[in-house]
Amino acid sequence: MMIERPRVSAFGLAVRQGLWVPVLVAIVALGMFAYAREMSIEARLMASEGIETTGQVIGREQRRSSASDGGTSIRYYLRYQFTPLDGQRRVGRQQVSKALHDRVRVNMPITVRYASSRPSVNRVERESTIGVRLLLNIGSSLLAMFAAFTAWAVWGDWRAMLRAVRKGEPGEAWVVGWRDVNEKPRKDGKPPHRIMEWRDEGRNLLGSTGGLKPALAERFPPGSPIRLWYDPRTGRGFWEESIMPGSAAARDVDGAPTAPQSQSSAAKPPDTRSD
Repeated sequence: MMIERPRVSAFGLAVRQGLWVPVLVAIVALGMFAYAREMSIEARLMASEGIETTGQVIGREQRRSSASDGGTSIRYYLRYQFTPLDGQRRVGRQQVSKALHDRVRVNMPITVRYASSRPSVNRVERESTIGVRLLLNIGSSLLAMFAAFTAWAVWGDWRAMLRAVRKGEPGEAWVVGWRDVNEKPRKDGKPPHRIMEWRDEGRNLLGSTGGLKPALAERFPPGSPIRLWYDPRTGRGFWEESIMPGSAAARDVDGAPTAPQSQSSAAKPPDTRSD
């Protein structure tokens, strides 16, 4: 008999399973690493081929922002122009100390240090970027490890779900009960996600599906028949609603066993092979 399988988009399932999270984290980690590397290159250029010349202040800026302690922080910037050895006038901008910012005025001369091979790398005040580069490298490494671990975990579930609906066998089960993911209320005031516990009498399995919206508990109360799809490689069972939201419906199952009534059967621990 032909098995009617739900049409599942691999990309859509990847998005619903959160595979985009490790991808986004990896992009951020790559950006931090690239920024730290560029800062290192600029520091080496300034140390090895830095040249000093006299430039001119063309602007002074102050930027205020709210600090984490409720106060206000102020950052100071100078805009300046100078002419390097190639004869082309350049304009630079640098965050500087309050002392330098208050000492100079617009149109005053100022000493500019720049890299001879890359005049775009220039400074009017010496600064050390060792600490910043170290933090960026450590942060990017930690984010990369987090992205790799998360991708490995999510990738496994994603592949198992695809195999289940494309090559696996369906199974009929009954909802045994629902419970909260945790007992603590959510900070945003929304009801917590729920975990559905189910029983497949045909396979003698008791499993659970987590991370479900609370509204599903009303649509599928204990005793409701549900359809599962089993991964042929791992044997894990996945509720069709968790694979394709909106595809499940509380329906009668022909030939399905009677819904479990005893409290003792509902108290059995979930089988580790099912999800």
